[in-house]
Amino acid sequence: MSYVLLVEDEAFIAALLAHKIEGLSDRKLVSCNNMQTAFEHVSRDLPDIAFLDVNLGDGTCFELASWLQDRNVPMYFLTSYSRESLKTLGLPNTLEDIEILSKFSTTSKYSELINAL
Repeated sequence: MSYVLLVEDEAFIAALLAHKIEGLSDRKLVSCNNMQTAFEHVSRDLPDIAFLDVNLGDGTCFELASWLQDRNVPMYFLTSYSRESLKTLGLPNTLEDIEILSKFSTTSKYSELINAL
């Protein structure tokens, strides 16, 4: 299955992001609100691209990001944190090059990233 993974624990923000992302390509959108559900999806089938909220209610997305990185899945962190702030949250050195996007980036930015695959 060809899909875009969105991991966001805030329901309102997840709905706004889903509205921006759905329909940008023929890929299905899979939205997860926690790491357990996200790992269940990615362990069955890898996404084509992932947008990951960094700070989730039960921790960070760094374990999932590392797992996806090991499998060469393109991904982006969705956060307003600076790179330095991410380091204080425990950002591993191996993830320092992951691009940071604002959750409120334009639809055209998401379209550009998804359609560049």
